[in-house]
Amino acid sequence: MQNRFYVFLGRLDQNNPSSLTKEAMNANPQQTEPESVQEKWNTYWAYLRLMDRFVIQGQDWTLQLGAYWNYRQFQERQEFDEDTPLGTQKFWSDDFGGDIAFTSTGDLFNAHNRFTVGFVPTVEFESDSWYANTNGSNGPLLEADWTAATNFTLYAENQHYVWGRFSILTGLQAVAVGRKFVSPQMGNHDEQFYALNPKLGVAYEWVDHNLAYVNFSRSFQPPSFDEALSVTSTGQMFNYLEAQKAWTIEIGSRGELGPLTWDVALYHSWLRDELLNLNNAQGVPLGTVNAPRTMHQGVEAEVEMRFTSKLKFTQAFVWNNFQFVRNPAYGNNTIAGQPIYLYKAELRYELAKGFYVAPNVEWNMVNYPVDEANTLWADPYRVFGVRAGYKSPKGFEVFLEAKNLTNKTYAASVEAIADARQSTDNDSFNPANGRAFYGGIGWSW
Repeated sequence: MQNRFYVFLGRLDQNNPSSLTKEAMNANPQQTEPESVQEKWNTYWAYLRLMDRFVIQGQDWTLQLGAYWNYRQFQERQEFDEDTPLGTQKFWSDDFGGDIAFTSTGDLFNAHNRFTVGFVPTVEFESDSWYANTNGSNGPLLEADWTAATNFTLYAENQHYVWGRFSILTGLQAVAVGRKFVSPQMGNHDEQFYALNPKLGVAYEWVDHNLAYVNFSRSFQPPSFDEALSVTSTGQMFNYLEAQKAWTIEIGSRGELGPLTWDVALYHSWLRDELLNLNNAQGVPLGTVNAPRTMHQGVEAEVEMRFTSKLKFTQAFVWNNFQFVRNPAYGNNTIAGQPIYLYKAELRYELAKGFYVAPNVEWNMVNYPVDEANTLWADPYRVFGVRAGYKSPKGFEVFLEAKNLTNKTYAASVEAIADARQSTDNDSFNPANGRAFYGGIGWSW
């Protein structure tokens, strides 16, 4: 029997520059639109999380109970003009949740079996208000609302070893989701979403910790309030949206062989009603809508090679191929905003008495689209860094890190838009930091 109690505290207070056009970013990534300075764009949030986890363990079973409370206070001051009337948003939120899970590892039909059943309820209450941004001060109240979100998930999963190390995995998830929106200006809006998500898989373990598997499963994602609500020059609008659904097949392997360890997965997802910000076939902005059919597929791989007890080389590779499927406006275009081929590597050398040094590289290998029409593209980049530090056997760590040593100019992220040809100001590029230095201290026990 064991119990752990956690306390998390967080606070952020930062000024926010504007995103830039590609040309402006390449000319000077440190610039920002004068409006962001005049209107004092910034983000402030404070965060408190209390969590408790209690575990009882028997000979061939485990019962786990958990509960948490999150409190958030948030303010974001944004652009405010006729075209983009975002203004200043404030909200306070409380969300409560818990989980209960029972796992049995006793034999079934004279074969090893692992059965898990669990329940996860969560509830969140949030109060929002929107104000005009008057030269960096809160102007008149534009909109106020109150929202409540409930999520209840019941799941069961069974892994049965039918022959030696060969097992079959079956699972089922039942989900009930509620969204309630109350506004003096817009009235009350309620949405309910329900889903049954099955899962079927097979796995083969040829030695301890070495596994190959195939899974086929269904998933769904209901729209958030941010996606259902849009801000216009006359106030907010509530849009009724369908939940996003997907069937996914995943093939993968993880394990170790001598000095080599790996974790590799390939997946393909058939999506319905994906939530995207689109235009229609005539170029008219629609806001967040359900794209009828889309496809996601890719590879996620991490490989580590330990040459000696002190020297190891870690590589991670991601391939993202997200596409529309016969969309009326975008055909089979690539969905915008996501790097396609991303590679990271680190060579870590352990020095004497806990000291280490680790040069690293991050390489976005090809350009990727910024708009769904695939007419505006973010450029590839390659940046280098190095991390050095000390970690004691008792959990104390101190480190120094240098990033982007060559002071490369590139977009750390982009804000996906529908069609760059329909816009006169494609300021969708968020410049990455130039050469930068960081340090930190950590302690775990």
